[in-house]
Amino acid sequence: MADPIRITFREGVEHFIEAQNQSPPPLGKSIPEKTQRIILGVVLVAALAFAFGQEYRRGVQPGILLLTLGAVMLTLAFWYWVFKKIGLLKPTRIYDYQWTNRDRERLEKVYRKHTGRADLQVTYVFDDSGFTVSPEQVPSKNYSWSTIVRAIERPKGLFIYVRSWMYLWIPKAAFASPEDYRAVLALVAAKVKRWEKLNLEGMAYVALGSNLGRSVEILHEAVTWMRQLSEQPFLKSSLWQTSPVDCPPGSPMFVNAVVALTPPAGETPESLLPKLQRIEKNFGRAPKRVLNEPRPLDLDLIAFGSEVRNSPDLVLPHPRAHMRRFVLQPLSEIAPDLLLPGQSKTVFQLLKELPPGETVIRA
Repeated sequence: MADPIRITFREGVEHFIEAQNQSPPPLGKSIPEKTQRIILGVVLVAALAFAFGQEYRRGVQPGILLLTLGAVMLTLAFWYWVFKKIGLLKPTRIYDYQWTNRDRERLEKVYRKHTGRADLQVTYVFDDSGFTVSPEQVPSKNYSWSTIVRAIERPKGLFIYVRSWMYLWIPKAAFASPEDYRAVLALVAAKVKRWEKLNLEGMAYVALGSNLGRSVEILHEAVTWMRQLSEQPFLKSSLWQTSPVDCPPGSPMFVNAVVALTPPAGETPESLLPKLQRIEKNFGRAPKRVLNEPRPLDLDLIAFGSEVRNSPDLVLPHPRAHMRRFVLQPLSEIAPDLLLPGQSKTVFQLLKELPPGETVIRA
């Protein structure tokens, strides 16, 4: 890089939330939920066996011990059922958290306390030795490339881990030109040992829609469940409210989104499809009676890598995805440069060339 690249942008509440919503998880690997349940079960059984063994050695009758053990197990089963019913055991993670307006207000107070405003102007300068971060009213910090733990590109920008648990997010839109952004990416790729560039073409894309019931909450929950079907990375778009297309008269407005899954080893479109259908049923999706009738949750497999299918049960890529604004708008958030199989234009280009049509606004 001949000359340093300098960018300046406002880092505020929306910047922070956007980074959280699309960020990768921390570097350390979390213990899978199934493994956690097994460990908890083993510890519980061992504790009960030890406690009842002690009582047996003290001379308590075996029949009484068995009755007590049965009562304890029934009590545990009852509370497990209660927790499951009220949702405490649903598979949620910190990066699945949905920000509320109250969260935004609290975060704005923090910014105002430290800067006097709801945002903070930050300047980055990138060169061969590293980069400098200079926020307003705060001393600059210099980071050498040799100390950077990891760097990841996402569709909306660049994540740079300065610690194993802490990262900086530099939005793509802050750069003066695409050439500047690509130059910084090339520099990072050459200098950082752990550099991860997203392979958009290798992911599976699923469109979500709901226009029956608590649609926003349903989609948030469905995204959480779909994360369980994916390796890292997993991408999710914002929620968009859209007008019905080819639906029965009087159909309510839809809430739509798109997620990108990283298929586990051995996953195929045919093995993923029934998993998506099970999630639909979990949210009350009934067998179709009328074409495009209102439904609590609709999951459409849009694309699965470069796979092509044309059978009664599955058509890939989705035959109308490239013509639907309610698909392309959220898809362009997470994969603007994606080329859908059979298309010569990117998702972003397809979206720009759509004729005026259905209404699509942020939900």
